[in-house]
Amino acid sequence: MIPNITTYYHTVKYLKPKQIIYRSINRLRKFTSKWFLPSSSPKAIHLKLQASINTYVEYEESNTFNFLNISRSYGSIIDWNDLSQGKLWLYHLCSMNYLGQESLGKDLGEMLIKSVTTYDKLKSGEEPYPVSLRLINIIKFVLKHEIHDAKTDQKLWQWVSLLRRNIEYHLMGNHLLENGFALLFSAVYFNDPGLLKTSKKILFLQLEEQILEDGGHFELSPMYHSILLYRLLDCYNLLINNDIPDTIQIKQHIQQKAQLMLGWLQQITWEDGTFPMVNDSTDRIAPSPKALLSYANRLQIKPKKVPLSDCGYRIFRFGNYQLLCDLGKIGPDYIPGHAHNDIFNFILHIAGRPFIVDTGLSTYEMANRRQHERSTAAHNTVCIQPYEQAETWAQFRVARRGHPIIEKDNDHACTGVYTYPYKKIQHRRSFKMDERKIQIEDRINVNLKACAYLHFHEDVSLDFQNNEIITNLARIKFEGANHIYTKPYERAQSFNLRSKAMMVAIEFNKTLKTTIDIN
Repeated sequence: MIPNITTYYHTVKYLKPKQIIYRSINRLRKFTSKWFLPSSSPKAIHLKLQASINTYVEYEESNTFNFLNISRSYGSIIDWNDLSQGKLWLYHLCSMNYLGQESLGKDLGEMLIKSVTTYDKLKSGEEPYPVSLRLINIIKFVLKHEIHDAKTDQKLWQWVSLLRRNIEYHLMGNHLLENGFALLFSAVYFNDPGLLKTSKKILFLQLEEQILEDGGHFELSPMYHSILLYRLLDCYNLLINNDIPDTIQIKQHIQQKAQLMLGWLQQITWEDGTFPMVNDSTDRIAPSPKALLSYANRLQIKPKKVPLSDCGYRIFRFGNYQLLCDLGKIGPDYIPGHAHNDIFNFILHIAGRPFIVDTGLSTYEMANRRQHERSTAAHNTVCIQPYEQAETWAQFRVARRGHPIIEKDNDHACTGVYTYPYKKIQHRRSFKMDERKIQIEDRINVNLKACAYLHFHEDVSLDFQNNEIITNLARIKFEGANHIYTKPYERAQSFNLRSKAMMVAIEFNKTLKTTIDIN
């Protein structure tokens, strides 16, 4: 959508006053922060750290990097300001997660660290988010290999000072948590009580707000949930293996939140070991549930399962199928950047295999593809044309949005009602299920064209007969449909990686009943 004054108003009105204030402050600091960079650093202390998680192979060889399924070779000199593949790609380069690769040894890692710490005029790489990740990754690497280098420590301390003056209060959410994690790592590494106090304040407040009572992260992305859980486990690893004064409370708080997050992740993980690709989630970015559970077990942290509630997701397991229903809001009002128009969306796995799936996430770039992947029509829900459930725009913006209400919620059924933020449009969807059957009923209150969508995995072959969809795993029939048609779509497997699959569109007025009979 093309934004106008109304769009901006309905976007900004949800922001916290602190976000607005810090947007102005950060613009000024952008030009002054480097004036205050220290010329020397405190002496780093000797620390212990258990093995963390081996990350995906992103550094290949001879300064060749592969992020977001895009490979780039640099030869002898790495361009740490390279925006040719987009800003997210550059963030991955500058964040240096690849220092955690099992195949990347001490000498190569030191070469990469020296390259970035001696690089002249780092630009996007000195923004708070990549600085936060880079600080953690370099500190983990030097502790693992017992590296003591004064020049590296001096550059790390300069980045700490830069981060400390540019904490992302204007964004909040997962960015602010990453800032807090990085400041905690840096405070422990440099034995700085003042920095420790700052990091503890951020983490206490933000973990309490961002981790819901059922253990889910409030941005409702399993991918970001897993990334933040990984960081939480790293912080706990650091604190339990070193005798750091004044950290007992934060250590206990981190442990409690990690237990809840592990329990939540266990509940929504599919039988094949993957998490649902809902909202901004995709493959090969976050550690797998299996890797996170294994890491937590080594740290002697046990999952604590609390029934799914605040997050809005519900998982039903009957017979040989698993069904995820989304009855929740799109995300926190003041930071809905990773939200999609997916209210009452559902995903279905049968016999341990994906059957009806989410379109997924393949890009953050400002393009039609990003808009489509966030659209109502890209999800297994109802689009009341020509309206979107919420006004998503740009890459990470949402203007007007409504809030669904859960009317029924038990072991065999759930019902939600969503009122659009305009035109008094209302959509009610109910799910009923047993061992062999899923029934979905949609009702709308206006005389507008409505269309329900079903997106199938590319391995599912569809046979369309007499207004029924017949597959090798299930038979789907519709009551109340005016027109049913199939068409191809592209399912996002990961960033910049999509596969051809088929979807079904079901046009109806007022009421539609969909029955899925499991074979």
